[in-house]
Amino acid sequence: MEFDPKKIDISMLMDILFSVINPYVKDKQGDCEGHMYRSGVYYVQDEDEPMVAYHMNFINNRQKALAVTEASITINDPNSDPVGARRCYAAAGYLKNFTSAGVEHQHYLKKHLETKTRIDFELLKKLKVIE
Repeated sequence: MEFDPKKIDISMLMDILFSVINPYVKDKQGDCEGHMYRSGVYYVQDEDEPMVAYHMNFINNRQKALAVTEASITINDPNSDPVGARRCYAAAGYLKNFTSAGVEHQHYLKKHLETKTRIDFELLKKLKVIE
């Protein structure tokens, strides 16, 4: 897959990534756990760095939603308690090393339709990310 900034911007790609991968969970994607499952965003063009940094700042500072009453009165503030605050574990930075997966792993879900996945393909179709 090649990134074409004329068709989609980095911020939208990051929105899609973080709708599939939870950046607030350390070293886990679905049922798979371990350091190799840490999520991250890596770029190769220097001009992409500001947008990646901006989006990651948003993700890092997004806190838990406040609990409010119907009268819009805050009844507790989970963000005032550092123990209860969410932490973003997703990494971001310049891509230093990349190894393409073997041919057998390319387009894996298309080749193995029986494979269970947590990816919401219907949502991605609705967003017109995929056909």
